[in-house]
Amino acid sequence: MKMRGHGFPWSKLLMVLLVFAAGFIAHDIRSHDSVADSSTAKYLRSSGVTAVSQQAWSKITVYTKQGFSWLEKNTPHYYSECMRVFGPVMEQGVEKTKAAAVVLSENTSQFILWVKETTPLAIEWVNTNTPDSVFQMLAYLKELLIFIHHNYVLPALTYISDLLLQAWTNLQDSCNGEVSVSCLRGHAVYFTNSTWQLLQHTTSAIKSWAQELLTRAG
Repeated sequence: MKMRGHGFPWSKLLMVLLVFAAGFIAHDIRSHDSVADSSTAKYLRSSGVTAVSQQAWSKITVYTKQGFSWLEKNTPHYYSECMRVFGPVMEQGVEKTKAAAVVLSENTSQFILWVKETTPLAIEWVNTNTPDSVFQMLAYLKELLIFIHHNYVLPALTYISDLLLQAWTNLQDSCNGEVSVSCLRGHAVYFTNSTWQLLQHTTSAIKSWAQELLTRAG
């Protein structure tokens, strides 16, 4: 049986070294009561790291100031050039958008006015050209729907609600007042077994009936 070799845990070692270095620096600063008097700062100064860091920071500061000064000098020029090139196009776009909005508003207002004017005329035309028998049929249909709703739909909904409430009460009683997962699982198993037994009995009865028919025919 071969043993699978694992690689060296460089990440864990690096994490341990970083934690150790941070703890050492914190202890050094705490022991000397200041960063400047600590052994770490003295070592950085003697090795030249501090000077190099200061030079790099000073260069970064200088370049940053130069960048901001360049932006201050050149931003107005480039902004004016952009406005000179793209300004007319933007103005034309704004004017076209305004014109399209005005046309759309006028058409919408005209359409709303047309609907207000034609709707009463259409209703009057329908009332004038529709036979009275159609309105009578609609009235009878309305009365029929109300009758069905009050005499069949509402009683059926009440009956179904009572059945569901009774079924829930019976389920709670069968589960000793608390409907749990285990109780539902037991009911499901019982229902499955009962259905399977019913299918078996039905199959046996059909088989016996078919055999009896074949015997009589023979």
